[in-house]
Amino acid sequence: MLSVEIYRWNARARTKDGIQEVLERFGDVGEGPGVVGHYIFADGTGGVVITDGPDSEHGYRVGLALGEFMDDMEEHTALRIEDALPIVMKYAG
Repeated sequence: MLSVEIYRWNARARTKDGIQEVLERFGDVGEGPGVVGHYIFADGTGGVVITDGPDSEHGYRVGLALGEFMDDMEEHTALRIEDALPIVMKYAG
């Protein structure tokens, strides 16, 4: 199952001390299993993590460890377009 997590840092996470704390905590929890890509927004406001795995357990751990530094974190299940199109075409008739 593909999962797309979009996170936004709060103002505290963008201070020098906040950045150091985020890096330390992220180092403790590490990158999760099945990460396809982890992209950081160039303006420093957050990022996107794409994973391919059976569950969202690691994302939950990261949310607990870093949640106080985030304004928002969304998780979406995603399908590859080649997997979604047959379903859409059958539905649309």
